[in-house]
Amino acid sequence: AADALRSAGMAHIKAAYFLLLVSNPTGWEAFLPRLFGWVVDLTEGGGVTLFSELHRMVTMEECTVREAFEAAYETHLQAPLTRRMADIGAGEVEAARDRLQARVAGADLGEIAAGSYSFTGMLLDEVLGIVYPNPELAWHIHRLL
Repeated sequence: AADALRSAGMAHIKAAYFLLLVSNPTGWEAFLPRLFGWVVDLTEGGGVTLFSELHRMVTMEECTVREAFEAAYETHLQAPLTRRMADIGAGEVEAARDRLQARVAGADLGEIAAGSYSFTGMLLDEVLGIVYPNPELAWHIHRLL
């Protein structure tokens, strides 16, 4: 659904943007080049300026942070994500679901902070080929606040 796709895309934009702003090591820096590469591939190079444009909107334009994130998503990710999802068949989704279920079944859920998580977002990551250097990061990105 468009809302789930938007939510997952926005989660990645937010996570990457806030990771870029942190001055101390977080342990998640290895994810940034992977996500940037994924965005550039998905947008066929058009997403190269996504984060610089986002930062300009947040710091220099009279818009809210939420409006800046939404504009970045709509400008750079909405159309290519919609096209990519249109090309994905039920078999690919089922295979991704099975991989995600196996990964969750093998996880020590006692190590995961309590909260509500978007399994839809994690499934979309699997379907769309977003690879984490540490699978724990997926839990952090897709935690619903």
